Amino acid sequence: MGMSQRLLLIEDTATLQMIYCANLVGAGYEVDVASSGAQGLEKFQSNSNYVVIMDLFLPDMDGVEVIRKLVQENPQAKIIVITSNGSVNRAVEAMRAGAFDFLLKPFSDERLLATVSLAQESVEARPEIDLETGNFYGFLGRGPIMQDMYRKIMRIAPSTAPVFVIGERGAGKDTCARAIHDHSCLLYTSDAADD
Repeated sequence: MGMSQRLLLIEDTATLQMIYCANLVGAGYEVDVASSGAQGLEKFQSNSNYVVIMDLFLPDMDGVEVIRKLVQENPQAKIIVITSNGSVNRAVEAMRAGAFDFLLKPFSDERLLATVSLAQESVEARPEIDLETGNFYGFLGRGPIMQDMYRKIMRIAPSTAPVFVIGERGAGKDTCARAIHDHSCLLYTSDAADD
């Protein structure tokens, strides 16, 4: 892997911290651990971790708020959210705030590693798309609003979560859906042979 294999884990339950860490370190990752939202944000700033694994329920801060701050700090951050079964709505909120994917407890070690691996790959797969020219999957326009939308599409595309595109008639929902689909295909073509 080309880029840093350093991960940031934000989890306040000590036993879970140990389990996740052992699993990730065993797979060859370096893991920074934080037990609170504030500590996580601090470690994120000093190490610029691209991939963050975090529990949504933290003792000091709302998890969704932490996600917003991480994304503000580094829009390239891939944040994997850990949530329990009863809080799928929170997971949706987290995705809206900019999370890359979510893990529903209880999940297997394999599921954790597979999700981290996808996040890591999508950090490294910098697509050859020129946002500046506004030539982006059939979209035209390079103003700040369009640039923002292109970035959102690039952030959403790698996730396995379903995406619902809404907007007025003629707003370009089809183009948007196609862009998300095409961009996810671009990222996953290397895995297509396994399907």
